[in-house]
Amino acid sequence: MSDAQPAPRKVLKVDLADIAATMECGSEIGQSYLDVRSGEIHLLEDDLLRRVEDDDLDGLSDWEKDVVDVARAVLEGSDDYRKIPTIDSAESFDVMRDFVAQVAEGPARQRLERAIAGPKPFRRFKDALLDYPDLRERWFAFDSRAKDEMARQWLKEIGVDPIEP
Repeated sequence: MSDAQPAPRKVLKVDLADIAATMECGSEIGQSYLDVRSGEIHLLEDDLLRRVEDDDLDGLSDWEKDVVDVARAVLEGSDDYRKIPTIDSAESFDVMRDFVAQVAEGPARQRLERAIAGPKPFRRFKDALLDYPDLRERWFAFDSRAKDEMARQWLKEIGVDPIEP
């Protein structure tokens, strides 16, 4: 039996929808970080991180100047900022598959099953839903709840209990 105590949990006011959206979208120009003291999300562009690391701060824009301290803390490995993971395509596909599995048997479900079984499943799934407006609305709600749950799970993993505003 281990004497180790679990890490203390931190209650933090966060916008779960923003974290979920950040996880879903990611960024090709940088990475987003959660400030575990304030609940704020900061996007740090790769170029800015390089410039801060090289101490090349001349000519920064105002918004870049506002996050230089965050970039420094991230580069120094501060525990105050946690890199927000992105939801990969396999996880997104699983959400689609789970949604289809709970649709009642019938033509709509059959069409959705065919859509996700073939090439370009994301595009075909979205196209198939256009013919079923009520089901499409159910999909958006289902997808939102699933992504929010992924965000909650990540927060739990980093020791944060979210309080939503």
